[in-house]
Amino acid sequence: MDAAVTTFLVMGIGILISILGAAWLNMPFERDKGVVLLGLGTVLIVGQYVGITRRNRVCLAIANGILIAIVLLFVLLTIAYPPLFFLFAAITATILKMNWHHRTAILHQEQAGVPNPASTRMTLRELLGAFVILALILGPAQILSRMLDR
Repeated sequence: MDAAVTTFLVMGIGILISILGAAWLNMPFERDKGVVLLGLGTVLIVGQYVGITRRNRVCLAIANGILIAIVLLFVLLTIAYPPLFFLFAAITATILKMNWHHRTAILHQEQAGVPNPASTRMTLRELLGAFVILALILGPAQILSRMLDR
């Protein structure tokens, strides 16, 4: 249950970052920032999913690294806008702590000899979930880019 909540929250952060990146791709002079944000969001989504479902500690470490960068960014932005970004930094740090706990649990399971899931092929459920996440990114990004054009 705890892993599901953490995965949902981390993937939600990844979707929000990807929405901002996809919206910035439509702006003529902001494409490089859009590509970076879209890539970071996508890596966060995929890294978290693969790290939890396939018990891949490297993917979880990558997702944790991105979350650390987000926490540091929010802490720096707290200097400019204290109440708002302090709340974001606290929430993201809590999610990072929960995700770090899952990574250490996977390490302990590997040391105890618990076998990894044998399935390495993508299932139809995962493929449909990927399309849903893609729709969750591209739909709001289209609306946001139209709002920014006005």
